[in-house]
Amino acid sequence: MTLDWSDPLWSDRAGKAGYVHRMAVERWAAGIGRAILTWAADQACAHGGATLRLDCVAANRGLRAYYEAAGFQHRGDVEVGGAPGQRSDDGIRTLVSRYELPL
Repeated sequence: MTLDWSDPLWSDRAGKAGYVHRMAVERWAAGIGRAILTWAADQACAHGGATLRLDCVAANRGLRAYYEAAGFQHRGDVEVGGAPGQRSDDGIRTLVSRYELPL
């Protein structure tokens, strides 16, 4: 997981935020994901952020439900270039769902 302080995917939304990218947790470590999101929210708050933002592949209903259960609000779907997890101007296009957690 990385925590960034900007993401062009969110250029249409104002406000200072933290951006979670590349979060992955193996099944045997169930529960760690919530701890990671809590840590990221705390860090975003400490840096003056009003929200924590992330995105995931729109077709991944299980992951979307996970983020919604964690309090994230769906902020629309957008198409990005590249395979899932990549950002590229070339190649395939992927539909991703954006999520935001008010802090």
